[in-house]
Amino acid sequence: RSALASAVGSGLPLVAADKVRIFRVLEITEFKGTHDVKAKLHGARQKAAKVEFEVDVAAGGQRKLDLVEARLMLLSHGGRAAANFGKALVHALTAVGVQLPAAGASPHCRVAEPQQLGARHV
Repeated sequence: RSALASAVGSGLPLVAADKVRIFRVLEITEFKGTHDVKAKLHGARQKAAKVEFEVDVAAGGQRKLDLVEARLMLLSHGGRAAANFGKALVHALTAVGVQLPAAGASPHCRVAEPQQLGARHV
């Protein structure tokens, strides 16, 4: 979890790893090429992980929140920023000994658009 928090924090503006909280890491199975009907029929599957996290930007105010939200939106559209974020994530995970797919199946990262949640009452 700390490697994930560190990688997420490094990919976001003004966010330290201690301000990232990993809620859940879920193992999911996806079909390779989800639009490929043959792959679905023949059971070509790949394992993936879904990471749910929260970023504490309370100390930075609305400006910091806007910057983090903008970066997450940028990452959700793919491109060079998302590729660099994915490389940082892979590096952080391999540095702590996480076994990733072999060289032929290069790991990639997809980021969903951010969801702003209200304060939780515990």
